[in-house]
Amino acid sequence: MIIGATTAIVFNLWMPSYEKDINENIRSIEEELRQLLRLFYTYLMGDTVYRELKVKAHQLSDLLEDTKKIALLDYQNRLVNNNDYYINYIEMRERQLDLLELDIDNITAIKLKTEQNIVLAELFDDISKQLHEKNPVLSHLDHISSLYGHYRRSDLPKTREEFESRAILFQILRNMEKFIEIKREFFMIYRD
Repeated sequence: MIIGATTAIVFNLWMPSYEKDINENIRSIEEELRQLLRLFYTYLMGDTVYRELKVKAHQLSDLLEDTKKIALLDYQNRLVNNNDYYINYIEMRERQLDLLELDIDNITAIKLKTEQNIVLAELFDDISKQLHEKNPVLSHLDHISSLYGHYRRSDLPKTREEFESRAILFQILRNMEKFIEIKREFFMIYRD
């Protein structure tokens, strides 16, 4: 039994680390997420087609799934220093993608180009420019808070179509607040 256990431990220590592959995939995930957020920006500005949003979200979903498999394999192959950081990172990004997929479905119902579209588009642009694994996202929460104030100060909608568009924009803003809060929770756990 001692020989068997020793052999298993030696093989476990010999198993290759997938950390380099995982880190490369994380960089790719963040770039794909940046591009998706940028597509939201251009959609709200009137320059992106709905299909582009769906395709980019699907690509990101596939990349997250592949990276999760590698992260799980790496986690299971470690005898010591089992760290679930990568698995939790992938799950955090999956939760964020779920919110963005809801927004993709919502955003197609926006028929009017209003000032509120532009203001919300700037939030997507801001988040895409500052997206990073280690970003504490405090400035994004401040930006969202100022957007709520902007929406409260805006004139009431004049038509039903404007009301519906603004209601959808408000829902997207709430989802983006959740998007940022998910990242904030992750950051607070792994800030060291």
